Amino acid sequence: MGGGIPNIYSVWKKLGWAPPVIEELFNPDRIKVSLPTQRSGGRTPGRGGAGKTAVHKAAMIVYLTDNVSGRTSDFAQLLGLKDARVRALLGELIAEGIVVQEGGRRYRVYKLKA
Repeated sequence: MGGGIPNIYSVWKKLGWAPPVIEELFNPDRIKVSLPTQRSGGRTPGRGGAGKTAVHKAAMIVYLTDNVSGRTSDFAQLLGLKDARVRALLGELIAEGIVVQEGGRRYRVYKLKA
């Protein structure tokens, strides 16, 4: 049994964003998960760097929810950013207690904190 949905709720709460919305749809049967990137009070992240940073972090968290782990190069390709910027974002996610790193420099991977 996976922990993806609880992780998403936990991360969204830590970021102060409105909670995810889960809908059960029929014909065809499916589950739809909407991941709003707005503050609980309805405010969106500010324009400029702070807003982009929040969106980039959210994309990294979603990636780690769908995948067991990720490397710096995976995130750089996903976001279209340079490795140095990705490492800075990962450092922030680690400091916030959302992500952990495993392995040495050459074989380092990042995972959601359990």
